[in-house]
Amino acid sequence: MNYKSLASCAIALVLAYGQAPNVVTASPESEHSAKTPSVNLAKAKKAFEHCSFAEVTRLLAKDNSEEGFFLQARAVEIVRSGDASFFYLRASQIAPTPLKEVYKALALLSSTRSSSALDVLRPIYARYPSNPEVMSTYGRCLCTADQSEKGRELMRVARLKDPKSEICSDNLSNVAKLNFAVSDALESLGRDIAAKPHSVPLRLRRAIVFSESGQLKESLGDFDAALKENPDCQYTYYQRATVYRNMQKYDKAIADLVRSEQCPEKDRLVSQRVLRLKVDCEDQSHHVSSAVADSRALIDSYRGLKLSRGMRADILHRVTLLEKQNQCDAALKALQPMMHDYSDRSEVLTVQARLLGKLKRYKESLAIADKLVARDNEMWEWHQIRGLALAGLGDTTRAEHEFAQAKSLKSEYSDLPQQLRERIK
Repeated sequence: MNYKSLASCAIALVLAYGQAPNVVTASPESEHSAKTPSVNLAKAKKAFEHCSFAEVTRLLAKDNSEEGFFLQARAVEIVRSGDASFFYLRASQIAPTPLKEVYKALALLSSTRSSSALDVLRPIYARYPSNPEVMSTYGRCLCTADQSEKGRELMRVARLKDPKSEICSDNLSNVAKLNFAVSDALESLGRDIAAKPHSVPLRLRRAIVFSESGQLKESLGDFDAALKENPDCQYTYYQRATVYRNMQKYDKAIADLVRSEQCPEKDRLVSQRVLRLKVDCEDQSHHVSSAVADSRALIDSYRGLKLSRGMRADILHRVTLLEKQNQCDAALKALQPMMHDYSDRSEVLTVQARLLGKLKRYKESLAIADKLVARDNEMWEWHQIRGLALAGLGDTTRAEHEFAQAKSLKSEYSDLPQQLRERIK
């Protein structure tokens, strides 16, 4: 099921009418299950604490309770935050006021629509100023709306009012990404871990807070503890590999990424992130042939999907890797997925012109370089590409001029005349 597209439609209706739609028509059976949690809910909670998120989804497939939807939202949010909005909106259909509006706001926040979430919660906070979930979520909205001091204080007070509230705890973890709430998040997570020392999601959340605040050694300690509890968690290996990559320990990062690929439970989006990080680490550690192979697997996973900005960057990275190995024909072929909808983008044209020049297709390279220079005469690389194409065509005078122009824009390229001489030979 494509939860993201369903959630987008639902959120559009929240913005338009202030309420979540009935995404699934309720039957008498579902109305009963909304009041009576599924017998699988207890098992799903144990699976959640073990970070077995696919098992959570399987156990709650027929569960239509508020608690079940909330648990699925929490599970999804750890790995792919935007998709959590679907489950938050389903929970909002069942929950009483004011929790109904809290879930709506969490759905909007998970889709990075903080201003809309603030609009939803502002009147609710006015009516229920002492409700911990309302206080905490309203505080989170304020933090994302540049009212950090008031928001942080509300979240802190809400956490003290209800130390067991998962919503209050999760809100603190999420705003830790904004840096100013790191100490509050770590203090809150520390208390939670003391109460539930075997919880993998709590260890994982704190490890990520440590990592994003630059406390990499502390982060590794929590990742190690999480993997001790569940040595088959793909996402934990991926996140620990991210820390190793930031520490420039590329071999350790690659080892973790290989382990993540061997985990029995895998998420498609996480698998793509794993491949992307693996390609980067292999490139940084000069294992270019391995990076080329993994980049092919990564691009293949995008078949049939509309290319996002990240996907386009991955394609260009693969092209660069092939170019490093002097496989310019293969690089030009790898660029083809970009040529349908993005053929006129400057970054695509730059790579195309450069590759055509290396393949001695000078007229084609020159035509593209001319187009680029006409757009912006201040880009040194475009003058360099045009100079190389002109040199290949034997137009030495114009080539010299282009290299001089490139050098004036990027003075450290003092070897340009030598490049010219080599090209003319």
